[in-house]
Amino acid sequence: MNKRLRKKMGLPWKQKHNVKLTTVRLSRKKHHNTTWYALRYSLLPMGERDYKLLNNEYWDEGMQVSEYSYATHWFIAVYCFNKNGFRILSFPCASDGSSPTISPVRIFDYDRPGCKVTVFKDFEKEKQQILNDNYWD
Repeated sequence: MNKRLRKKMGLPWKQKHNVKLTTVRLSRKKHHNTTWYALRYSLLPMGERDYKLLNNEYWDEGMQVSEYSYATHWFIAVYCFNKNGFRILSFPCASDGSSPTISPVRIFDYDRPGCKVTVFKDFEKEKQQILNDNYWD
């Protein structure tokens, strides 16, 4: 009973939107008949070099702070839409998967039907780039 009530109330996230929770919901089996669902996802720690480059890219002079100063992890996911198109989205997020916006910072589109193998290979390449700390160049 308490677990169900905690789920309804929501967890105390660090930021407003939880990208990880949304993707986990979209990856469940009952969503495979809809037009938009997740195939694979991964939450990986952000390297120091990527953190500095990302903060320099989104630096706001008026506020003297970066939009992604909270980011400690990368969340990347492979989504399928309209049963043929694939999309790899990358989000900078906190350690719990939360982000102040639901907008990704990097998008890769694959519109050709039947290129699932290529999409998964590119997903693994992106994971390796994140682990090698050279993703945000």
